[in-house]
Amino acid sequence: MTDRTLLVSATNVLARGFLVVPTDRKSRAGGPVNGLYAVARAVLHVLEWKKPSRAIAVIDRASRQWPELLMPQLDGLKALLEALGLTVVEAPDEAHLIAAYTRTALAVGDDVIVGMDKRFAQLVSDKVWWYDANKDVRYTPKVVKKRFTVLPPLVGDWLALVGDDDQVPGVAGIGAKGATGVLETYGSVEGALEKLDSVETRARKALIASRAELPVHLARARLVGDRVLPLALASARYESPTATSLNEVLESLGFVELLASTTTATEVNECQSADDVRAGVKAVASGYPSLYALLDNREPGREAIHGIALSGGAGHGWYVAASKTAAWVELTRWLADSKAPKRGHDLVATFIALERIGVALAGVVGDSACASHLTQPSGWSPHELPGLARHVLGRSLPDDDELLGTGAERKTWSALPSEHCAAIASARADASAAISQKLEPGIAPALMAEYLELTGVVVRMERAGIAIDLGQLERAEAAFAKIEIELQADIEALAGHSFNINSSAQLGKVLFEELGLPVVSHTKTGFSTANEALERISDAHPIVGSVLRWRMLRRLRDSWIHSLRRCIHADGKVHSRFSVARSFSGEIINSNPDLGRVPGRTSEMAEIRRAFVAGPGRLLMSVDFNQLGLHVLAHLTKDPALVGPLRERADMHRLTAAAVFDKPADQITLEERQVGKVVNFATFAGQGASSLALQLGVTAAEAKEYIARFDRRYSQVRAFQDEQLRLAKEQGFIVTIAGRHWPIGALESLDSQLRSYAERLARRGTHEGSVADVSRRALLMADRALRASGLKATPLVEVVDEVLFEVDERELLESARVCAQAMLHAFELEVPLRVGVEAGKNWADLHPVKLDEPLPGHTRSG
Repeated sequence: MTDRTLLVSATNVLARGFLVVPTDRKSRAGGPVNGLYAVARAVLHVLEWKKPSRAIAVIDRASRQWPELLMPQLDGLKALLEALGLTVVEAPDEAHLIAAYTRTALAVGDDVIVGMDKRFAQLVSDKVWWYDANKDVRYTPKVVKKRFTVLPPLVGDWLALVGDDDQVPGVAGIGAKGATGVLETYGSVEGALEKLDSVETRARKALIASRAELPVHLARARLVGDRVLPLALASARYESPTATSLNEVLESLGFVELLASTTTATEVNECQSADDVRAGVKAVASGYPSLYALLDNREPGREAIHGIALSGGAGHGWYVAASKTAAWVELTRWLADSKAPKRGHDLVATFIALERIGVALAGVVGDSACASHLTQPSGWSPHELPGLARHVLGRSLPDDDELLGTGAERKTWSALPSEHCAAIASARADASAAISQKLEPGIAPALMAEYLELTGVVVRMERAGIAIDLGQLERAEAAFAKIEIELQADIEALAGHSFNINSSAQLGKVLFEELGLPVVSHTKTGFSTANEALERISDAHPIVGSVLRWRMLRRLRDSWIHSLRRCIHADGKVHSRFSVARSFSGEIINSNPDLGRVPGRTSEMAEIRRAFVAGPGRLLMSVDFNQLGLHVLAHLTKDPALVGPLRERADMHRLTAAAVFDKPADQITLEERQVGKVVNFATFAGQGASSLALQLGVTAAEAKEYIARFDRRYSQVRAFQDEQLRLAKEQGFIVTIAGRHWPIGALESLDSQLRSYAERLARRGTHEGSVADVSRRALLMADRALRASGLKATPLVEVVDEVLFEVDERELLESARVCAQAMLHAFELEVPLRVGVEAGKNWADLHPVKLDEPLPGHTRSG
């Protein structure tokens, strides 16, 4: 079997990685390590493909002008590479030395991987790969030709002409296309110099002007591989480091994402009797008592518990298999004891699984997923235990996919040995306890209490589910199929012939070549026919609107009708899975299916929403905030241009349109009001002119002027956003209306895209997070009020600023009053909140609920 040699141009990877990885990445000791992170990530990625037989990394310590944050990282480079198992050689001209090692490795029959200087592309052959770590691309001869437009043997000459950053200056006046033309015609730079008189005029002048420097450029660009090896290749045998030793180095550098999975060091006790359980409960009581349940199925309503482990976070775990009757009975007593404090990680599924077997989990005082979200809402997403253990504890826990597999081959916990299950559950319970122990002291108790109470709400939402009318889905599918056929006939008639509408190439040819419609943008393979591009030319020809509608119907059928059927449980309902600690902003999200994405904007979309129905004798009731985002923004900014009109219940979108178009509000058309609406949502969210221009289909200059007029009208809003950015840079986080801290990273990143995204997040985060705060608390207060009133209503789902309930038909009016009253007082804002209440037998056909005595802030129109 062929051996493989790995050759790493370490100084080059370090320097280039420094420009890609955010500079705010720090080691545990606080030093800069972003370049070192790029090195570790690149090497580990290569080692995942195939373990090499030999591995050498070359470090060139020649003096250089490097940024202040990069220079100290060079000192730690050797130790990192050796920890990764590589033999380190320190020598000048590392690229040429790598070429020499490549030549030697090929001579002994090895395959070779080199990375990542561009000059290494000339070494590529069937037995040599060049790996570009920043692009995560392995280059074969074919890929090299595609990237450089010349085959590997000519890459050195091509770079000598075009240049390669600070490695090779290049020839002024010759670009990529010109270099390719010269080399294809004359075979080499020397070949062109020998026949200068026949070279194209512009290239000839450039070559003459650079004639004296070209030999130096070529010497740097061409890798001949004739260097004397300072260390014999045979001496560089690769030995995989142990996971423990490697993790020690990675953890000290703060590279928790790269930690290798290890066997747990948690001491495991498998409980066989009630006495064993009592001993475990007593032992964990002195720490942060936490539990972890192994569930064979995590889908709502289908959970099955295989066993539960307890830990206090001190490296010890007690595991109880569900099959151990006496021990299990004793454990359930502790689980149901409200006086026994306990914690866990993302306990929603565990709550429901226990309820299914008659156990009411009580006494929960913490949740490591909630603690994570309250500490770093956008930094440790999605707050799952293995990833969180890496970030907070520096531990590596295998996830379920590693242990059980995926897809049709996925096993259940019962397929694993009992001692294996005990070790996994104990390690996870111990990690959850240790995370809580580390994070909870920095969290306001009231915030944790609210998260835990919300957990109870979403447990009831998952358990309740929403009934689905299968007959309505079938009717919708039949109607869509009929309309699709009609639309296809219309489209082909407008085109003048039949073609595959689903083919981007064929559609692009019809629209832009045959019909001559304006081209909005291109892809690598031709015209862009994405919906975003077509929507911008929807008025250019009737065929465009028909194509968009045809696509929408297919998407509704495939993404909703077919997918929704697969989600229906035996009780005829969909039971979505909810999370209070997953989204960046704090919004409660759900999945499988994502009820927040149930369509309803058009009449066809409403056919899908119409399939969501209430049970016999029940109604669906929607309580929806009116312009919640604007009310929250008015409270945060105190901008009179927002506060006054909102108090007067003015049409804010019309007022913004009036400012944008510089005309009286009573003269604004419906189309102009829609522009005002888009400008409101886009600009309040901190988007720039380019993004707004794309949404509105206008030029960047027009969008910039719209934003300027918006800023003049809402000057305090812009000042508030600027202040949030300043605070985020100064203190590292923003604070929402509920007091949640939201750390914002990458504000000092050298990567302009990362830095720009972080700045936009800082500008909008306080507002976005505060809107989520109000929505969450409104749901919580409505659920609390309903249960206190004894009404049979229950929340089903929250979608942004709307909460959908199922209520008893006879209790509709009282349920509407209780929910609306509770939600109106979620927060007392500068401009009081307003809600609308609607009800009906399905989610599409809702009608306003007329309260006998309208509540303050209640709107009957919804």
